[in-house]
Amino acid sequence: MAGAQSPAPQKISIVLPKPDNPEVPVNFYIVQMIEEALATENITATVSYSKEPMNEKRAIYSLQNNHLVNLYWLSTNTQLERDLRAIKIPLYKGLNGKRILLIHRELAPQFAAIKTLEQLKAYVGLQQQSWSDYQILVDNGLNIDGSQAYHAMYKALNNKLGDYFPRSVLMVRSEYQNNQSDDIIIEPTLLLSYPNDYYFFLNKDNQQLASQLETGLNTLIANGRFEEIFSQHFAQRLQGLNLPERHIIYLKK
Repeated sequence: MAGAQSPAPQKISIVLPKPDNPEVPVNFYIVQMIEEALATENITATVSYSKEPMNEKRAIYSLQNNHLVNLYWLSTNTQLERDLRAIKIPLYKGLNGKRILLIHRELAPQFAAIKTLEQLKAYVGLQQQSWSDYQILVDNGLNIDGSQAYHAMYKALNNKLGDYFPRSVLMVRSEYQNNQSDDIIIEPTLLLSYPNDYYFFLNKDNQQLASQLETGLNTLIANGRFEEIFSQHFAQRLQGLNLPERHIIYLKK
């Protein structure tokens, strides 16, 4: 007698907010994590982006109203966890809260001498005002210019109109290579660190999908696949950054 057939996979459509910056690529890491997590629950996920670009504020509003998108990954805070359903599994293992500085090469000796937050306050940092990191840096008393567009920050460093540009350890190498300048370097001695966990967020009424995705992610963690996916996307980016040897300046969030 033939064995019972496995049930056909459930099919589901996942719609993520399309980035409002046209130069931001598809987040293949996030897409793969969604697809593989739901596959462990016998769900075939079709992942796409919204037709219209959305900044973070609009994407959160759309998610709250169950309109246009049904999933987003965000740096968590108390308000978000109050308004939306959070899946409290750190997607980037907290590494988006580890920041390395891009600086003008002529400032390298000065930054090598920095050991405290107070010393760093003497320099001008660059960070876009609409980014969540901006408020963290300002709240810690740092002197931050939030007026520049993304690419303009590299020009500002080149022209010494700003002193440093903090970037995630997961992105700093690729961003540096994409915007390489003879005068800009990855500062080799410092690491800014603050709590910064990215979670998946859903509308509070979308409990079934939230439960399925959470269970699937925990399955990937338990069988080691989560770490494999993370390493596949980020291990090479972390190579050569010498994170354990860097002097850490802790920031409050």
